[in-house]
Formats: sequence, C-alpha cells, structure tokens
Amino acid sequence: MKRTLVLIILLVAGFVAAQSCKSLFKSDYAELKAADLTAFVEAAYQDMQKRQFATNEQLRKQVIDNFKRVFALAQAAEQEGLHKSDKFERRMELTTERVLATKYTERNPEVIVSKEEWEAYCASHKDQFDAHLKFINEISKQPISDEEKERERAMWGQTKVRSDKAHQSGLDKDPVIKVLMKFVRANVLAGLYTRSLEDKHKITDDERKKYLAEHPTADPDKQKEKANYRENVLEAIKSGR
Repeated sequence: MKRTLVLIILLVAGFVAAQSCKSLFKSDYAELKAADLTAFVEAAYQDMQKRQFATNEQLRKQVIDNFKRVFALAQAAEQEGLHKSDKFERRMELTTERVLATKYTERNPEVIVSKEEWEAYCASHKDQFDAHLKFINEISKQPISDEEKERERAMWGQTKVRSDKAHQSGLDKDPVIKVLMKFVRANVLAGLYTRSLEDKHKITDDERKKYLAEHPTADPDKQKEKANYRENVLEAIKSGR
C-alpha cells in the first residue's frame, strides 16, 4: 500500500507540475533547450556514457523525458515559493559547493589540498561547520557518532577549500558550469517539491489502521503469517507428520 501511495503521489506531482507550467512565466525551466541539455551531458557525464548517448536513441529519449519532468517539477516548486525557502537555500549551497569542488578537482588534478590546509579552514570556520552538521542531522534524522562527525568534518573542510579555489579561478562563471548548475538547481527544486507533496499526503497511523481493518488482505504482516503457515504445512507433509 505504501509503494502504491508513493507512486500515486509522484504521478500527481507530475500532473500538477505539468499544469503549473501553463501559468508560470520568467522561469529558467519553462523550456528544455537542446543546447543546454547538450552542455549538461558534456559537463556531467563520463566519455563512455557520452558515447552511449550518441549511439542509443532510446537512452537519449529517457534522459530527455526525465529532465522534462524535472523541469516541470522545478517550475511547480517555484510557483509554491520553495526557491525562497531556507531549506532550499541550504541544500543548494551545499550542492553547489560539492559540484564546484568536484569540477575543480577534475580540471586541476595536480592541486593537492593538504590536511593542514583543510584543518586550518575548519578551525577558522567552526560556526559554519556546526551549522552544517546541524543541517545534516536534520536531513538524516539520526544522531551522528563522533567518528562520523570527524569524517564529515574532513569532507566538509576539503570541499570548502576546493570550492573556494573554484570561485577564485572563476570556474563558477564558466558557461558550461552555469548550465550544469541550472540542472542541479532543477533537481534540488524537484526533490523539495516531491517531498512537500509526500508530506501533505502522508498517511497517519489511524488512517493506516482503518484501511487495513477494511482491507485485511493488504496487511503485509498477515500475508507473511499466511506464507509461514503454508510453509510449515508443506514441511509437515514432506516429513510425514
């Protein structure tokens, strides 16, 4: 039942987003331009994947259809004002830093960030890391162990140093990177919009109990009990009991 509900929510999200497109304007996601998609594939995928796209029409269609849905959801998110939310700003900041750090490393493989360098950054930006850790806790909804905290600190420090170097080199102004970030932003918005729909349509415990009472065959626990009973009967027959 839960999987069915999620599927329905996603279908509703796609429909609502598609309808929203008609009433929106001045959005970067009103149209999926061929030039942008080409630039995105060039920036985001490895050479082997690019060759697959070039030779596989069905795969190209899947990618295009996927981003049409993502763009539609991104527009719906903008209409709901999610692009102005603190949650979006924090997710986008984190994602942008990671993308810039990754692309900077790809283009400058000879640049090494020493432990001393990222440790110094962490030490001078302790408040920022504490805020980052709090945000990660909110996303995971689980406590972070001291060991995990240290790993996150090392990753955060290195990412920050590399993303700073990316900004200093002007990488964030590169036209290809700008297109890449446009698609990244669309994914973040689409994800937030989908989760907002899930939250709105989340089934309460009382609703679940009522549904299972009216549809006992949908109860996974009872189905499991039946399966176990059948297995036990078969075992008994086989052993002559």
